[in-house]
Amino acid sequence: MTDTPPPQAVDYSGRPLTEGDTVAFISVDPIGLREGRIRIIGPNDLCIDTGQHLVTFSAATRSFGLPPLRPLNGEAKPRPLPDGAIQFPQVALQPNEDGA
Repeated sequence: MTDTPPPQAVDYSGRPLTEGDTVAFISVDPIGLREGRIRIIGPNDLCIDTGQHLVTFSAATRSFGLPPLRPLNGEAKPRPLPDGAIQFPQVALQPNEDGA
């Protein structure tokens, strides 16, 4: 049996996410910006450990099924994702301690 590589997951801006990354997300009850580390990336979801809670998010399809944005005096184009990537628009990758 061969090991299957974990699915490629990306944050809302298309940056790759890996297990152990520090990420931020917005909670709604109470409303606030939260931070945690990715513990597991599954085929359709990821689990974030905040220290007090394990939080799961489901992946979104590339299109989200929404009409394209129509910004005033501008245009919007979908951001291309790598083939096979799953997107988590609720999660943002945080910089490393060295600022990278």
